[in-house]
Amino acid sequence: MNTTAAELRFKLWLNTPGYPDRLSYYASTDGNYFYGYYSNPTGGWVDRVMDLSNVYTLGNLLGQPNVWIAFRFYSDASTNAAEGAYLDDILLRKCPTGATCPVGGSLPTRGANTDTPLRATRPK
Repeated sequence: MNTTAAELRFKLWLNTPGYPDRLSYYASTDGNYFYGYYSNPTGGWVDRVMDLSNVYTLGNLLGQPNVWIAFRFYSDASTNAAEGAYLDDILLRKCPTGATCPVGGSLPTRGANTDTPLRATRPK
């Protein structure tokens, strides 16, 4: 709980024809309602970061006792010419109070995410 910073960091290669195909990544505090972002085709490997102190709609998750993280790939199957989504180097990191955060890849500033925000509900 006593956390000064936390983030989800990963590499993404999204090779799709575009909307509605997408890769979404989310956070949740209850395991039912997830908030996060979706990415459009990337044209190669790109870095993605979700600052867990500033999640779309949920806000600051640093003091939460439980946080769920989810990835979801969606394709409408209108074409099969593209490969889909690849994820690599997935890192979920937190910096406890009093600790020094790692130097490699500093935590992002607010608003650093360029992907589109969205909400999803877990199916029953």
